[in-house]
Parts: sequence; structure tokens; C-alpha cells
Amino acid sequence: MKSCKISSTEEQSLLETLSFLRFPLIVCVVLCHSFISSAMANAEVECFAKCSFVLSKIVARVAVPNFLLISGYLFFRNIESFTPRLYCDKLKRRLRSVVVPYLFWNAVVILLYFIGQSIVPQLFSGEHTRVCDYTPLEWIKAFWCVDGTISPINVPLWYVRNLLVMVVLSPLVYLLLKNRLVGALFIATMLCLWLSCLPLNRALIWLFPKFVFFFSLGAWFAIHKVAVPKFRVGVLVVGLLLYALAIAGVFIGKGVMDNIAYEVAILVGSILVMYLAHYLVNSQGWRMPVWLSSSYFFIFVYHYVPLALLQRLALRFFKPTTDVAYFVIYFSTFAVILLLGVGLFHLLKRLLPKFTAFILGSRA
Repeated sequence: MKSCKISSTEEQSLLETLSFLRFPLIVCVVLCHSFISSAMANAEVECFAKCSFVLSKIVARVAVPNFLLISGYLFFRNIESFTPRLYCDKLKRRLRSVVVPYLFWNAVVILLYFIGQSIVPQLFSGEHTRVCDYTPLEWIKAFWCVDGTISPINVPLWYVRNLLVMVVLSPLVYLLLKNRLVGALFIATMLCLWLSCLPLNRALIWLFPKFVFFFSLGAWFAIHKVAVPKFRVGVLVVGLLLYALAIAGVFIGKGVMDNIAYEVAILVGSILVMYLAHYLVNSQGWRMPVWLSSSYFFIFVYHYVPLALLQRLALRFFKPTTDVAYFVIYFSTFAVILLLGVGLFHLLKRLLPKFTAFILGSRA
């Protein structure tokens, strides 16, 4: 499909698409973290295990790639020359919009773990070192990368941490992408490294190729003002067929092939979501209510620990043994955390507007 320069009308339509996607994507993030891994070893609930795996580990995984596309596009939008002054201005803005929420919400989770470990230690045992026993190094790791993981203590914030690193490296990204052909080759290289499933997928400050690929792809579209290809039913049908085949390959593939099929499913699914959303917004007039879309970042930073705790309590109390029971816990805890997040955000915004804006980087 031939690329073309984006018009002001098309750009506005694209911005509306990106805004529209924020809430559906955060729903996918919560669904992803709703996965009950302990069910995978239970042969009596094989139906639930496979269905929830597809929903949480494949379908919902389109969230991070699309957030990266959005972040890359918005960061480099309207940049004609990446000057040192522009770079400093962007760093200053990210200090308030990204760094402050990152530090605050990691600190909130540390506080929650401290309270939980003191009051109900049986629900928090074995997951992390007791907060009261933290060494100076463990305090630093809690805000960067907890031992045995690639995440800070507030797990979803690994994305924000990596995004901060990409912001710091943005002049280099711009230099690589400024030339259209060189940028395309760089993005293609990241794609090949990602789909090769090599160990370096978790190397170099956790900026694995998948992360760099999607962020750079969004940036490339912004820098070169490339329009989104026009919607074609045939393209959608082929994409959905390839997506279904990739998901099937995850279950029937052997060795490295199932890993490749998994990553192809993530790639195709992520592009399909953006492609279809652009059509629905541009041609069908779909819009997301502001009261929903404005809550996306609060849900992102708050949901992980409450969701994990609610699921643990539900599993201990109800002791599910059937597919139906597991499905009820899976969907009900997901829905409660999502609805609670929307409600808490609007309550905080109404009662403490300045504080809410501060802890969310002025997103309230």
C-alpha cells in the first residue's frame, strides 16, 4: 500500500482515533493482568485455562503495542527539527507528566505492601522482601527493577520506565528515523530481531526490540507525516485470517514455532486494532465518552495490586473447582477493578482536583 502525506483533516481523524483507543486499551491491560496463572496447571479446568490464555495473553496483549504506537506518534508529532532546546523542553514536560506519577505510584504500592505485610502477611508472603527489611539497594530496585523481574514494584509501570528511557534517547531515535529509508530499515531490523525470539528480547535496559519497534513505528509515521492506509474489507479479512492462524499456531506449534506464532499474533492483532479503530472513528463516527477515556491513566497506575489481592481473596474464599467458577472469578474481579477505577478517578477529581492532577501528571 502506497503511503501518502497526511492532510490536516486526516491528522485530526487520526488524533481522534488515538484518543478513542485509550480506554479500550486500558481495559485490555486490566484483562491481561486478570489472568489466573494457577489454573494452567489444573487439568480439570482446561477450557477456562485455554480461553483465558487467549483472552489475557494474546487478545489483550495488543494494549502495550498500541500505547507505544500512540506514544511514539504523539512525541514526534509536529517536529521539523529536533533542536537541543526542543529536547530540553520535552524533558521538562515529561518530568511532571511522567516522572512524578511514576515515583508516586511506585511509592503507593510500597506502602500497600508494607500495610499488607503487617496486617495480613499470609496474603503477601513470598512475593517480595518485607518492606521493613529493605536495604538501600532494594529501595532503588523497587523503583526500577525488582529481583527476578523486568518491572518496578508497581508492575505495569515498567512501561513508563521504558518510555522514559526512550524519551532520553529520543534524539538518537530521531536521527535514525529522519531519513525515510534508513528509518524504515531500522524499524524492519527491530521487527526481525523481535520475531526471531532471540534472548536479547530482554536485554539492554529492558528496551527489547518489540518495545523499540512499536515506539519507532509510531514515531516514523509522525516524522514523515504518513497517512494511515485507507480501509479495505479485503485487508481486514486477510488480517483476521492471519491472526486466527497465528493463534492456532500458538497451540499446535512445537519449540520455537509456537513462540514465533505468538509474537506474530501480537503483531497482527495490534495493527488490526489500530486499522479497525481508525475506520470506526473516521468512517462510522464512533466516539468514546470523555468521562471514560479520561480515567485511563488512573486505572493503569492503580489497578495491579488491588486486582491481585481481590483475586487471591476470591480464590481462597470460593475455592473454585469448575470452569464456570473460574470464569465467574475471572470476569467479576476484572469488572470490579475496572468500574472501581472509573469511580475512584472521578471521586478524586471532584474532591481533590489539584492533587489528582499532580499524581496523574496533569491528566485529570
